[in-house]
Amino acid sequence: MNNQIGLIGLGVMGENIAKNLAENNVQIDAFNSSRVKLNKIEKEVPNGLFYGHTTIDEMINAIEKPRTILLMVPAGEATKQVINTLLDKLSAGDLIVDGGNSNYKDSEENGKELERENINFAGLGVSGGERGARYGPALMLGSKSNNVGESIKNYLDKIAAVDSDENKCFKIYSGFGAGHFVKMVHNGIEYAEMQLISEIYDLLRKHGKDTDYIASVFSRLEESDQGSYLFEITKKIINKKVEGESILEQISSVAKHKGTGKWTIEAGIELGVAIPSISAAFETRIISQNTLSSNQKVKSEKIDIDFEDLYKAIYQLRVSIFMQGLNLIKKGSIENEWSIHLNDVLDNWKSGCIIRTKLLDDLPLLVNVLDNTSNKKFNELLAVVPITSDIINKANKNSVPTPCMSASLNWILSIFSDSLPTNLIQAQRDYFGSHNVEMINSPESGPIHIEWEQ
Repeated sequence: MNNQIGLIGLGVMGENIAKNLAENNVQIDAFNSSRVKLNKIEKEVPNGLFYGHTTIDEMINAIEKPRTILLMVPAGEATKQVINTLLDKLSAGDLIVDGGNSNYKDSEENGKELERENINFAGLGVSGGERGARYGPALMLGSKSNNVGESIKNYLDKIAAVDSDENKCFKIYSGFGAGHFVKMVHNGIEYAEMQLISEIYDLLRKHGKDTDYIASVFSRLEESDQGSYLFEITKKIINKKVEGESILEQISSVAKHKGTGKWTIEAGIELGVAIPSISAAFETRIISQNTLSSNQKVKSEKIDIDFEDLYKAIYQLRVSIFMQGLNLIKKGSIENEWSIHLNDVLDNWKSGCIIRTKLLDDLPLLVNVLDNTSNKKFNELLAVVPITSDIINKANKNSVPTPCMSASLNWILSIFSDSLPTNLIQAQRDYFGSHNVEMINSPESGPIHIEWEQ
């Protein structure tokens, strides 16, 4: 196998992936129409293993067969256009790897289309941002053929992040769209984790805590058994000052998104999996762009929240978020016949990615909790409900919104409830639309209609 890879896409992620690969002795033959851009990167890439080409034909001809071409271009139409361009230029047995933030459905479609042309395809989820791409990202590769996965494993294994046990955070999943599906859910969890952290920050600041105190809370969380990358950067963000003033307080409260959160929610709806924490996080970003201005400020009482109680509540809420995401991956795997093992996903996320956290060490004990409520962790999870409820109630009483905290707690209350009031919804639908109801005592008889007016 040659130690050479073609690269199309030299944005922030593509450029840093190139530098990472070259540093690990993989030759990069990259296409870009700008010779100035290529010359700049050639000077910066270590080992002299970066070769720039101003035409795709030139790049392809420089790569030994069977070729591997990595795409780091924007998702959607741009990716499709590049694939179509390559289709007429590649040979049977060559491999296209889509390393962009593509929708998993697009990866499924692209993989099947290329398969008909005897071109191999893999969808690659890359997490870790600019720094991760440069020094070690978490990599989620989806490929229909294990041979395809193995053919590129040599490259990706070299550049992937390494966890505390010296294991590579690189996994191969069976299915063209499987890698991008896992990455999509990762991003959905990321939305919810960020929103949860923002709500904790909001709760503390609106109840009279200064930035030093709030930063100390996140510092303690970072150093705890549920420490995370997001806790780490939150502490640094809160501590950042310019001319003695907090830079965070000078930033607009409008948050935007790039689409993966929306895709996650759509997948949940299509697969029949509730992911309310992710939905709440996404909707809060939308609300942030449409808030009503008011000259009236709601008065907030100063309240004291014990750190140990806050720690327990945050742990419970974060477990809820991750369990929702893992449940979606489980259902997506079943529906698409991907055979994804959830413990592989947890290992995949232990380093390099944005949602890396020590909490992942506990989650293997919880991934089967929905099937086994005698699990010790299940009882520990429910025991914290009063503490979490009290914190949320204090926030809401003082007009501090907690959409993600509330959604995460309510998911736990709902999923483990003996019964939900949805029996009334069944009855209402049957009343006005004759949609039938299912009876508890005679399920074998099937759905029946009740004559409500008689």
